[in-house]
This record gives sequence, structure tokens and C-alpha cells, in this order.
Amino acid sequence: MKKFRLKTMYAAAAAAVLMFGISMAVYGKDVIRIIRQFTVGEHATFTLIDDSSHKNHSRPDMMARINPYMADKDGIEGIREYRDENGRTILVSSAPAGVVDLEIYTYFDTLNDVKPYLAFSPLLPGLLPDGFALDRIGMFNDENGSPGPLGAGKYLSVYFADDGRTQEIYMQIRLMDEETAFESSSSSRELRRITVNGYEGVVDGKSISVEIDGVVYMIQAGRCESVTQEDVIRMAESLM
Repeated sequence: MKKFRLKTMYAAAAAAVLMFGISMAVYGKDVIRIIRQFTVGEHATFTLIDDSSHKNHSRPDMMARINPYMADKDGIEGIREYRDENGRTILVSSAPAGVVDLEIYTYFDTLNDVKPYLAFSPLLPGLLPDGFALDRIGMFNDENGSPGPLGAGKYLSVYFADDGRTQEIYMQIRLMDEETAFESSSSSRELRRITVNGYEGVVDGKSISVEIDGVVYMIQAGRCESVTQEDVIRMAESLM
């Protein structure tokens, strides 16, 4: 098992995206047609792609629970996040090492507990789907196994679970700047622009991303059968 050091990556996927004109992109060895792109704020881009002729390629997917902002010292990206039967966070990489770290986060019970570590003041939704409540708040650990210097954190992971903890809504919050800029793509024709309380965002199925005062809030509920797209939009509208 390999201990990871976290570092910020500009791209939001394991494959580098190369643009040709305005209509084609390369993901690994595949050429993908870009249908349209949406920008959210100055540093986030969401791309709708046509992958109908390349079903086996590896590409970034905004519907998958991927933390693309992490890499080890060798630059391996695209780490998928799971929870084991004991509730521990497990990250699985495309690297041969497989499971890479169980202690990737430090968890906090309340937003007030984590605020001293952050470089911004995050918002939380005031309205959750029926049966859901705040479960835990996580910050990425640095190479020393701690959340890092006070007042410096730019990322936050927030988890909302139902009564039996059988379903989980994931929200990532990130302070946006040139360092934390990212791109994400989806082949879902549901990807569309949305306005939330006057702020620009995108919605794709049960995932929504919106930037509010320079901070992007990404809510993902794709694995929650009891949660609808309208529920996720209401969560974004209730950020306070």
C-alpha cells in the first residue's frame, strides 16, 4: 500500500485534453467530438461530448465520484473514492498499486470545526432531501497526515447520508483560482446551463455545480435512488 502526497492538478481527469479547433478533443487515443461547452465562473469548464463511436475510451465523467484534484509524487491522477464496510474512505487509482490510502481525509463534525483551516467561508445547504442529514466533513490530508496550515485550505468534501446510511450525497466545495481551475466532461445530453439564485452553474442528471462568490459547489447524488434532480437543485438554491 502506497502513501499518497496530495497536490493540485489543473485538469479534472486522468487523460490530458487536447483541443483541435473548437469541435474535437483527444482523450488518450480517442478523438471525441465536442458538442458544446459551458463555463462556470472564470476557472471551471464543463464540456458535453459525443462519444457514441468510442464507448471504450477513458475520459473524465462528471457523474462519477472522482477526486481528480489529487496525485501522488509520480503524477498519477484520476483517483476513485469508495467507502468500505467499516465506513473508511478508500481511494483506488488506475495505477497498479490499486488501493492507495485509507487516511486521505481528516473528518470534522461541524463546519465551525473546519473553518479555521480554510482560506474561504463555505456555505452549506439549508434544505436536504427527506431523511438526509449532514454525516461528516472532510479535508484532504497533506504529506504529514494533517489538514495542512491554518487558513490555507481550498477544498472541502461534505457528505450527507440518509437514516440508515444506505445512500449518500457528496458535495465538494472548492475555492476557485488559477491553481484550482478544472475541466469536466459528460456525454449525457442532460448537461445544461442553470441559474441558481442569480449565480451561473450547470446541471447533469442528479449532479449540479454552481459558483457563488468565487467558490464552486458540486453536489452529486447519482447513486441515490430516492433523490431527484429537483432535490439536488433545491439543495443548491438553499446554500446559505
